[in-house]
Amino acid sequence: MLGNVTLQVPVGTIPRYLYQGWNQQGWNCGFTAITDGLQTYYCSGEGDTWFAPHIDVLTAKAGEGVDLSVVLNADRPVVGFQFDLYLPDGVAVTTDDEGYEDIFLSTARTTTRKHELTAQQQANGSWRVLCYSNSNQTFEGNEGEVCTIHVSTSAGLEGNGYPIILRNVITSYLNDNAEVEQSERSELTSYINFFTPEPLLFGDANNDKSVNVTDIATIVSYIMGRIPSKFVFSLADAYPDGKINVSDITATVSIILNGNSQQPAPRRKARSNAEAQVSAGTVTANLEVIPFAIASGEEKEVEVVLNNPDDDFTGLQFDLVLPDGIELVSDDIGYFVDLGSRTTSRKHTIEAALQGDGSIRVMAYSSRNSNFTGSEGDVVKLTLKADNNLKAGVYNIQLKNIVLSQANGNDINQMEPADYEGSILSGLIAENPIIKGDITAEAATVISNSMAESVTSIDLTQAVAVAEDAEFTTANTNTLILAPAATKNVSKNVIAGDVCANLVLSDAAAFATPKAFSATKATVNRTVNANSYATVAVPFALDETQIKAAFGNDATIYAYNEASEVGNVINLTFKTATSAEANVPFLALTSTPQTSLIFDEVEVAKGIPVKTISNVSFCGNYNGQVTLPENDFFIAQNKLYRSTGKSQISGFRAYLTISGTNVKEMYLDIDGQATSISGINEIATTEDIYDLQGRKVLRMDRGVYISSGKKMIK
Repeated sequence: MLGNVTLQVPVGTIPRYLYQGWNQQGWNCGFTAITDGLQTYYCSGEGDTWFAPHIDVLTAKAGEGVDLSVVLNADRPVVGFQFDLYLPDGVAVTTDDEGYEDIFLSTARTTTRKHELTAQQQANGSWRVLCYSNSNQTFEGNEGEVCTIHVSTSAGLEGNGYPIILRNVITSYLNDNAEVEQSERSELTSYINFFTPEPLLFGDANNDKSVNVTDIATIVSYIMGRIPSKFVFSLADAYPDGKINVSDITATVSIILNGNSQQPAPRRKARSNAEAQVSAGTVTANLEVIPFAIASGEEKEVEVVLNNPDDDFTGLQFDLVLPDGIELVSDDIGYFVDLGSRTTSRKHTIEAALQGDGSIRVMAYSSRNSNFTGSEGDVVKLTLKADNNLKAGVYNIQLKNIVLSQANGNDINQMEPADYEGSILSGLIAENPIIKGDITAEAATVISNSMAESVTSIDLTQAVAVAEDAEFTTANTNTLILAPAATKNVSKNVIAGDVCANLVLSDAAAFATPKAFSATKATVNRTVNANSYATVAVPFALDETQIKAAFGNDATIYAYNEASEVGNVINLTFKTATSAEANVPFLALTSTPQTSLIFDEVEVAKGIPVKTISNVSFCGNYNGQVTLPENDFFIAQNKLYRSTGKSQISGFRAYLTISGTNVKEMYLDIDGQATSISGINEIATTEDIYDLQGRKVLRMDRGVYISSGKKMIK
């Protein structure tokens, strides 16, 4: 592979690593020109491109702070690196108020989720810098900055060629077999030059010795990926953080309007922050796209919302990442992005451009440094379109590399971490989905309307937050909402962490839980007739107190205990119990009719409701109203019935199924005594049966019925 490296050093200085490193690999090295006291060296050749972190030659004004940019250019995937930093006398690494060194991971090529950066000063005064990944994540791209080191300089320094040395330099990389290897240990020397330059015009992006509207246009072009021919990075970096973004536009506008060309001091980023928000002093803000629904082939305007309760912002920038099948609408002029309701075209300008990684960079800035009005609401509108063949499901939309800027150049903030992820719902979703984003009341309605009856749970544990007033009314009334532990929403079936304040289940809908949890109150809406054995299946254990409270003080439950077979006759035994296990069906008998069963403080368990003895299974039903297979059995009004294949049973009840036997008779024994539940009552017809009110019935008592359009009398 052909590689090329250039380096500027003071005249008369030869970089040691030109010969220690590059020449050893058969590269051709030499110098090309002398400009302003610096000579340019180059190296090129066939073979492995040199790939170690290094610091380019730089200049600084004595007595001022400066950022050392550690650059890593490589032709292979790099996992991590380490080096010992030796600084010349008069130059020292700065520390923050808590004593932490000002050495930061650059997020342009990685994130704190992928890499850890740590540093510690050694006994000899050097700083050991270590960057690694616990999961062998690699840096994005092949070149660019990987970390920055902020140093202070003494006022008396002058002249060229102060050495900055990186010793014990090691780079970890992945070979062609995706195995981790390391480079040979090496030593690299760069230089820092000190002089008193004429005052720099920060914001003078095109270096024409004045700061004006042309510089704003130049910076905008650079940010949007249209690299201008005349562009000076150090001058365009009007807000000195080593990056060019909307913050530099804000700072440049301030220079133009206020006549102040002094470069503002950058605010240091917080060392860590677990929430997607701006963190600097008391500043709190977030940028988001509330989850929304879009149909295949539909074109929809979507709002990007800024919540900033404590501080005002004048500009913003983010990279939009859309899932496959959804695109940002565009025409010959450009993308369909508009300003939101919190500003106007008189105050702000908005731009959008496609980036090399497929994302779309969106930026809104103010030529007046006007703030967005209010403290919440949409600041940008995006027009999206779904493919005609977009399948039903949940898709993710991402805002990454978010930057928010304030009108005061000394008070510009950046998102940390620098991304936000929300969900897009398409079609009628049949599988239990995972949904991300900020779940507002409006988002809860969108989610509810997108769920099919087959959905028994919705996973919101990766959501930013779930609003207290969010209501979930899906097609399945038993749908469980898994929410973050901090959720204060007390709507029915919302599980905050591992606790559900109000579990409400209906016998007409399907129920399933993907996890165990506690329910402060659990209600099962189903009828229990008086003086009639009821089959019951619930997903939690019950003690005697809970049984009496739900079924009545005189209630008794009976546990399935034994099954025996003589010839084709089955005998089942049930015995009185004082408690019930989770997901184990039982019989209940009470003199008090119930329309709902209410339980306090239960532990809901995962599992299938069934108890099998010998070849007879007592099976609970959590699937709403279902049709039993032919030759299964159910109990109703103290009688035992054989299913015809069209018999139905509702949820949180149980039925009997027998394997390997042609049963002619079945008897139930309760506490050693034969009961009225004996023999098998056949349902005479295979057609649906209705009473005179048009209601489908499972059995016929005395009366008049209709089946296949004919009257039947029993």
